[in-house]
Amino acid sequence: MRWRTGSLLCAAALVLVSHPAGAARIDTVDIPSRAMGRAFPALVVVPEQTRYDSLRFPVLYLLHGYASGHRSMSEIVDLARAADTYGFFIVCPSAPDSWYFDSPADTTVRFETYVVQEITEWVDSRYRTRADRSGRALCGISMGGHGAFYLAFRHPDLFGAAVSISGVLNLRQTTQPEALARVLGPFEKHAARWDRWSIEHMADSLVPGSLALAIDCGTEDRFLESNRRVHARFLARGIDHDYAERPGGHDRSYWRRALEQELLFISQTLSGSRQ
Repeated sequence: MRWRTGSLLCAAALVLVSHPAGAARIDTVDIPSRAMGRAFPALVVVPEQTRYDSLRFPVLYLLHGYASGHRSMSEIVDLARAADTYGFFIVCPSAPDSWYFDSPADTTVRFETYVVQEITEWVDSRYRTRADRSGRALCGISMGGHGAFYLAFRHPDLFGAAVSISGVLNLRQTTQPEALARVLGPFEKHAARWDRWSIEHMADSLVPGSLALAIDCGTEDRFLESNRRVHARFLARGIDHDYAERPGGHDRSYWRRALEQELLFISQTLSGSRQ
């Protein structure tokens, strides 16, 4: 099932253009964090078009899930082909088991600051990017799905679009409560914080029209009901978004198919953002 409430049109299959597969350059880099006093690895996928085109190109920040890292997304989707097909940079940062938060429980964990300030500044200063919100999108899987919405909701001045695939949109439902407790504090003491920092709660304060949004979740995914509830809240508040359910679970097979769909959605939100 795909529910459409916005003006963007998602096709039924990945549309490929004639760029040769793998022509994009993939840089493995270390991006420093002043906030955390260390550097973390990342992949920066540079579309082949930048070699002969003087324009500046949009950027997709692709966020990994729990117990994964900066290389994990390259095991799900052909990043080089995607960058060449759609003509945008793809940045895959490392944010180990952080939930992309600036932790109130551990002040050494500052991954919101890292992604939205330090990584974007580092990338924009070294690559020919479109350095404004119309040229930036977030997409994530599982923990990264929550992260994509969390960061975009809190920083709509920096990002124009966000996509959650199989997102953990209610933190009470996490299958890794001990890891989440390390960054949010124990649920028994901080239940209100866990709720307040969940997308289900944050959706109620989102300003309609502030972001291009998509939710994508499998019909056998254990997080499906919370994804449906966020979809329902968006509908109730008149927030345009794209919503998809297809057969599948919380696994790479589903994520591979979903990314093929959502990369096209992201491409359409970023169309016209080269300059």
